[in-house]
Amino acid sequence: MKLRTFFVGLLAVLLAACQPAPQPTTPPTARQTVLPTPRPTRTPTAAPSAAPSATRALDALQAAIAQQDAAAIVALVNMDYRFGYASYIEGGQSVTLDEFRADLEARLPSVPVCLGYWEEDNTLQVWFEGWSPAWEIHEHCYAECQPLDEIWYSTTAGFLLNNEEGAWVLKALFLNEPGAYYYREVALQACD
Repeated sequence: MKLRTFFVGLLAVLLAACQPAPQPTTPPTARQTVLPTPRPTRTPTAAPSAAPSATRALDALQAAIAQQDAAAIVALVNMDYRFGYASYIEGGQSVTLDEFRADLEARLPSVPVCLGYWEEDNTLQVWFEGWSPAWEIHEHCYAECQPLDEIWYSTTAGFLLNNEEGAWVLKALFLNEPGAYYYREVALQACD
């Protein structure tokens, strides 16, 4: 038993000798508060001039139709985007500006009547009826163009415009009733 007590005591001494020496402690200092880096403030600048209102775009389109000014309507098209005629949301028939101008010039003398318009966010759709001769679609294009079995005729046309960087751009002519575009009956705003 004495031997066992001796070994336990020796083990305790050895373990104590193997422990790292205590490090001197430094007295606690005042805690430093880290402040967030201030962000630069922007000096307010004058707002950019307001984009032309949808009302002005509507008035300009109505005036161009009343004056039979095909050039003013064609000038609304931006050919960076494929322009064409559609009778449903998808597909449609691409046309060149010259084809669009010729189609307008043939139909503007019929003095179509504005059915109404719909404005939402940066879009404006203006609907006219009474076009003569009727607008025609001969093909529908998705990945490829396919001729229609029967030509699509419409005496109603919706001018679909988007406000892009402050300018109203004519994106397509929708040759069908407004309800076919919206998939429901919609109460259009009066043109006047």
